[in-house]
Amino acid sequence: MKSLLRALAVASVLTVVVSNGYAGDLDDLLARLPETANTVCVVNVKAMRSLSSDSPEGYQIVAGAIVPPAVDIILYGTQLVPGELNTRKTCGVVKLNRPATISDVVGRTSGSISEFSGTQVVVNPTKGYYAMLKPDLVAFGRQVTRQEFARWYQFARGNEKVVVSKYLAGAVDGTDAPMVGAIDMENQLDPMRVHDKLVLSKTMEGFSKEDIAKTAALISGMRGVTMTVRGKALDEAEVRFDFAEPVGDRADLVKFLFSETVNGMGVSLPEFAAGKAVADGNTVKLTTKLSDDGLMLIMSMFMPPVPSPKPAKEPTLEANGVSLQATQKYFNRVNQIVDDVRKKTKNAVSADDLGVTIDRYNKAYQQFDTAAKQIDGTPARYVDPDMLKYGENMAAKLHTCAMSMHGVIVDVKAMQSGMAYLATGGIWGGSIDSNVAATRQKQAEAVAADANRRNEILFSLDSDRREILRLMNERYKADFSKPIR
Repeated sequence: MKSLLRALAVASVLTVVVSNGYAGDLDDLLARLPETANTVCVVNVKAMRSLSSDSPEGYQIVAGAIVPPAVDIILYGTQLVPGELNTRKTCGVVKLNRPATISDVVGRTSGSISEFSGTQVVVNPTKGYYAMLKPDLVAFGRQVTRQEFARWYQFARGNEKVVVSKYLAGAVDGTDAPMVGAIDMENQLDPMRVHDKLVLSKTMEGFSKEDIAKTAALISGMRGVTMTVRGKALDEAEVRFDFAEPVGDRADLVKFLFSETVNGMGVSLPEFAAGKAVADGNTVKLTTKLSDDGLMLIMSMFMPPVPSPKPAKEPTLEANGVSLQATQKYFNRVNQIVDDVRKKTKNAVSADDLGVTIDRYNKAYQQFDTAAKQIDGTPARYVDPDMLKYGENMAAKLHTCAMSMHGVIVDVKAMQSGMAYLATGGIWGGSIDSNVAATRQKQAEAVAADANRRNEILFSLDSDRREILRLMNERYKADFSKPIR
């Protein structure tokens, strides 16, 4: 199913809020979020570090994203529109445990400084906008315009009252879970549109018109969804669906609709379909064991790179201000991400069963997209500028492969001329076709037709790697294929 009740899945897949000992800080941080945010995301990096025995004071890998040791909390406020998941206006703040400056942010994000009404703002074409609210508090904006960021920044500087909905604020209050999240669903779903999508739902096959109508009324009256993740390994997940009317015996139905919608979005999370759903009044609680890949898929959709201040001890720098160690670490990390995603997507080929084919393509899309975002989040301080361009190029190519897995025809020549991708088609994300089987067949055909161009891109990654290795070895008279000390 292509778009069925996307908000039902997005509610838990795209929402993570973290508490655990930061009630006062969270009240202050939540007051910075705009009223238009219907999704809140807080990542309590400090709490996560306390769960790890591996270098708790160093860099923390959170669901595949590298977070610097100076970061304690990341808070996101997103305006989410069901059915338009590629457009998520996000404003948020990063709480640091040490002071930073705008120059530190420039170094972390590889951006440039611009003046916004007398305020210095770091601008990066892919990573968004960053500005200092306080020495230990950084504001950031993603997928917002220059004007939108400037106006929100002025609001965030002085506002002291939480203006996001009571549902979102209540999801944070009093929880002791390392991770918990919420999306405000009130008045968000159109009953007629929900009904039309349920008619096409595979889960609803065999149900009477009356049952479909009742289920549509239940879902369109949803108040909100929260998600908590517990356990030392962050693998105990609970999704809570809050409705305006009693659920009755429809707990499993809600679970299967949710799982079907997640799969239709290109996010492979089979653990939710195998989870246990229990109804209690107007609420359904879905519990499951969350795999490492599952956590990574959820977090990758919300984890943009975060700025970090200078380390306590500066590394040895070359005359051009570059650290050979940092440059090599960046090179190795990017290569590791690329090699890993190529292995994972190697078997993303069509099968005899159309449903299996679509699931494979959706999973490959998410894996490519996740890898591209991981490269964007790799620490870039003191890294050679040409090496950073190499990383950005690799991320752009992986993102292009992701789009290709969603039916976008890739123009390789356009890519080589500096464009990330050229969309000359695309099936996912459009309006629902009344003939579901035919639409899914078109999806599969579009992805298969672009296989050769996709392979060209993947093969070019090897030549890109050889070229940057040659350039670095020549420039610094050092062998980057071996450890540099």
